[in-house]
Amino acid sequence: MRTRDDMESERALRLKKVFVRTTAVIGMISLFYTAYLYYDYRARMPTKPQPEAGRTYPVDLKGDTFYTTKTEQRRYYATQYIFFASVITIGATSWIQWRRSHRVLPNKRLKLAARVEY
Repeated sequence: MRTRDDMESERALRLKKVFVRTTAVIGMISLFYTAYLYYDYRARMPTKPQPEAGRTYPVDLKGDTFYTTKTEQRRYYATQYIFFASVITIGATSWIQWRRSHRVLPNKRLKLAARVEY
């Protein structure tokens, strides 16, 4: 028979899974969008500032500098920040879960101590 604690534990586990999967999907979308912007900017953006077009903000793409508008520059950097934030979030969540799974509970400590005594 399932107790209330079991149901709460299952709900918490489902919530963690949804959180990690959602974060992973957001991270993958931002990674693909960053790649798209990289190739798009590389193909269309000028390599010299064009003040008349408003393209005066530099974006460094793997050693090449392209000039964009402020909005285009923010869009490119925002996708990178979102990707790195999602990677860090998934890493931190995984580390916390790993730590909890390797934690020795007080009851186990007593049993382990009883085994050691002769």
